[in-house]
Amino acid sequence: MSSPCTSWARLASSPAMSDDPAEPTAPVKERPAIRDRIREFPTTPGVYVMKDKKGVVVYVGKAGNLRARLRSYFARSGGDERFFVKLLDQVLGDIEIVSTRTAQEALLVENELIKTHQPRFNVKLKDDKNFLNL
Repeated sequence: MSSPCTSWARLASSPAMSDDPAEPTAPVKERPAIRDRIREFPTTPGVYVMKDKKGVVVYVGKAGNLRARLRSYFARSGGDERFFVKLLDQVLGDIEIVSTRTAQEALLVENELIKTHQPRFNVKLKDDKNFLNL
């Protein structure tokens, strides 16, 4: 079994995740609908990376239960009031996940991916400061 750190390191260096405008981004391949894929996601802690239709990272988040957290974005009840959640159907092209052993490890991976990719819908953790308390 590969280490979760290896998984997110590969994810962080993926050409489709580059935000450099000079570097071309690979288009996202046609996949089953995201809503249909969510039931296949694990119930473990981890990090999810939301990409737009061009493959550019638009949001990075963490969860104690990946499946439940991602399902909440698409719930018809509209429980999440953040502005970008209403835009997901228009913007979202793909979701990648990185399973971790603990929620603390997910926090560290999320922090690193946000600092690396500077996703447009992440407001916190975008600066260069590292004052995380575990």
